Amino acid sequence: RPTEHDARARDPRAAPTPAASPIEAELPQAPKQFLRTSVVRFANYSVLVGTDRPLVFQLDSEARATLQLCDITRAPSPLTGIDYYLDNLFASVPEMVLCIHENGVVKGYQRVATQDIPALPGLSFDPAIVASSARDVFAFLHEHCREEGGTYWLYRPAGASALHLYDISAVGNAESPVHERAREMFAFPVGMLCYRMAANLDPDSTAAKEQQRTLFRRANALLGDEDRVGLAARERIADTLLPVAPLTSQPAPSSPSPRHARSSKRTPASQSAAIAAQRSAGVARRAPSGPSSSPAPGTDTDAESDLAALEADYSEALHHLCIAIRGAFRGSRADDVHAQQRLRRLRRKAARCCLALAAAYRSHGRIGAALRVHELAARFVVERDDAEVACELRESAGDTLLVIHHIATQSASSNAVDVAKTTDTATAIDHLQIPPIHHALRLEFHRPVTLESERSLSDALALYARAAAASNSSRSSLRRLGNAHNEMGKYLMNAQRFTKARQAFDSAMRVFQQCGDSINEALVHCNIAKIYRIRGTMERSPDGVLSDAVREYEQALQLLANPSADETVPPALSQAIGRDFVSASIAQADTLSAHDQQRSIVKAEETANRLGIP
Repeated sequence: RPTEHDARARDPRAAPTPAASPIEAELPQAPKQFLRTSVVRFANYSVLVGTDRPLVFQLDSEARATLQLCDITRAPSPLTGIDYYLDNLFASVPEMVLCIHENGVVKGYQRVATQDIPALPGLSFDPAIVASSARDVFAFLHEHCREEGGTYWLYRPAGASALHLYDISAVGNAESPVHERAREMFAFPVGMLCYRMAANLDPDSTAAKEQQRTLFRRANALLGDEDRVGLAARERIADTLLPVAPLTSQPAPSSPSPRHARSSKRTPASQSAAIAAQRSAGVARRAPSGPSSSPAPGTDTDAESDLAALEADYSEALHHLCIAIRGAFRGSRADDVHAQQRLRRLRRKAARCCLALAAAYRSHGRIGAALRVHELAARFVVERDDAEVACELRESAGDTLLVIHHIATQSASSNAVDVAKTTDTATAIDHLQIPPIHHALRLEFHRPVTLESERSLSDALALYARAAAASNSSRSSLRRLGNAHNEMGKYLMNAQRFTKARQAFDSAMRVFQQCGDSINEALVHCNIAKIYRIRGTMERSPDGVLSDAVREYEQALQLLANPSADETVPPALSQAIGRDFVSASIAQADTLSAHDQQRSIVKAEETANRLGIP
């Protein structure tokens, strides 16, 4: 009986499972699959061979055999014996069943082991000569088939003994009419083979991803951009160049780290504000993405090299996506649901590619370039079709504007900022022909690069507010919005515009309350307390404002004592705020009567003992 043995799961031409990529679901039917595939090991070579030979039988629970026909009315030939022998070798079958017949009338059957086929009478041949010839052919192919993902045609003219090898994947390098004929014959099937092989690869390593990219490039070169599979290959090339994880923008760092704050010569209140700013700026709890304030020796060169590599990958990915988008536009109709889905998917990938490049520019201090890429990304986004990407775009642009605010603050106090590098708008994708897809969002992101803190903060607030509204007040968007309000409050507080600063801090507190972020809410209370302490140094009767500062610190400590279920309060943070509370209580005690003074000091001592503050 015919066996059900089937190795299509390992067939490189087999279509991938639908879960592999939504792209494959839209492509034409794959070429006919091999009935069986097997790996043939010969000498030092390992070859994947596909066969469509159906006559493989299961003789018993373990043994399998091919069925061959032998007509005794015809003269036997050693070439027939070689044919039987190679069939069994390539199918990895240990036996052959020879059906002997005379003009269709069966005379009998003979079971022959594969290794005994060369000794059959009339079919005999020397397997050593066959092995020697095969070894020469394999060595010849191994020497000349060097290009990864290359496509070659091994050709022997009728009646000739010499083999000819043609590289049919090379374009314009061969003048032979045989080469042109081979390319016309094999461009589509070989292009499809390259695509299916690449789609079935698991890019679990850099080398595997490079191999996959090479095969997709080969498929596109053979099929061209007029073919749907050729355009799909461009999309898959872009996929191999972009990160696997979803691309989300990262909030930028806004102020010194807690270690820096503790080692400075600031007052305790200043320390608290610095810690609050750091904690509030890192609301998404990700690693800082902004430029380092004190890079180690030699890291500038490494950073520029890393950025150049990212630019090359992202610009190539966007190049392929732009061509795929133009092709999708040509073949799309408004009533074609699949075509519209494909177009939306391509636009989404192109926009997120721009966001990834903008994040790279932002992390390397190229702020002008980041803003320019945001403007280009807006050309791909149709908000009614993809509100999620529009939200990510606004968040990313807001993060960049916050970095501008911090750079402007640094440039006002020192000359360490490279203004030319910061404001340069040249990008790696300026040379690309980005299709004029959509312009509604573009004006929202078209702005000159100016190092103005208040304007940057105002624009960031507007972007974060729209992103939060579009995302149905997601926690990530709300945290960004609260952080921007807190940054505005700090900026206004340092400018001694206390009323406006208090309004900004109150807005930040409401946002953090809405998203259940009790730690950041506590830190905003600390910044409000700092306003009162600054006013206490400026007023003749500071007892009222100092008591307000103590009250704000108490509320902050209460919030830290009862955090949300998913939050963990660092002990160092509670101790830092506790020290500020003790310091404010002592300052307040100096303005009170003896009785109230003693009560304030006792309360401060209890808090210090509870938090382990010496």
